[in-house]
Amino acid sequence: MYAGLLRVAIRYLLPLAAAGAVLYLSYTFAFDRGYAKRNTEAVIAEGRRAADHAVALQLQQDRIASLLAQAGERDEAANKEKRDAQKRTDDLLAQLRSARVRFSVPVVQPVCRDPADPPAVGVQARAELDPAAAIELVGITSDGDDAIRDLNRCIDAYNAVRITYGRR
Repeated sequence: MYAGLLRVAIRYLLPLAAAGAVLYLSYTFAFDRGYAKRNTEAVIAEGRRAADHAVALQLQQDRIASLLAQAGERDEAANKEKRDAQKRTDDLLAQLRSARVRFSVPVVQPVCRDPADPPAVGVQARAELDPAAAIELVGITSDGDDAIRDLNRCIDAYNAVRITYGRR
């Protein structure tokens, strides 16, 4: 009885089990190949994205390096301009202190003048400023000029960034 059952199992079940094992293994290998293909495609796509990001990063780094180089050149030019302006201001202050230069301002001619005097044609009445007041005025205008130079420097830096990043 067991021998007959064993013969039936060997004759029918063993080939069926072998066919099942072959189907299972072929499905598993096919699935793994498909997974590997999808995984390879995903890795390639990720590599492309990483390469694109690297290119974009390099472009940004180049832009930043260019902006920094331009900023250095602008700083040098602005510092030279500031030194030259300070020298001119110092020279003017020295001339005012030594009375080699005097400041005067136009004034309105007095209304009550002698009618017998001929009218002054082409002559404008002027009043000379006190040297201390002139020195104060030079200091005020020098500070204003420095502020304007600093603001222009800021505007130039802003424009350089705006142009570099394409926002016109």
